[in-house]
Amino acid sequence: MYGEEIDRRRFVAALPGLAAVFGATGCAGAAYLTPSVGTGVLRIGSAEVGTGALIAWPGRDRPIFVSRSPGGVWRAVSTRCTHRGCQTEPEGERLVCPCHGSEFSRDGRRLDGPAQDDLRRFPVRVVADALEIDVSGAAR
Repeated sequence: MYGEEIDRRRFVAALPGLAAVFGATGCAGAAYLTPSVGTGVLRIGSAEVGTGALIAWPGRDRPIFVSRSPGGVWRAVSTRCTHRGCQTEPEGERLVCPCHGSEFSRDGRRLDGPAQDDLRRFPVRVVADALEIDVSGAAR
């Protein structure tokens, strides 16, 4: 692969893996938090998430974005853009798709297209000082 040219789509598809490597090695870049995994549930400490964070989803190519609303409600959404499947990234109060410019609110509502659908939402339950994200109904 060294010296091989890749197109934008392959480059964007490789970004989650690169970000995980950079985060693990302490280099600059987006780091994903790693949850403990139960049957159909991702569990992470709420203090780790802060006001918003990308959560690795073991076995998946895109993380989940977890955030807390100003009113204190926790929410979790897929970062897979509903237009062409690129990974959306948090930018301020929005999740933005770098491939074609779709924008979504932090709770996954579509704000601007070409995407026509909202991001997939996952139920979040607070248990003591942890968040449990129910991914049991998510198709592989």
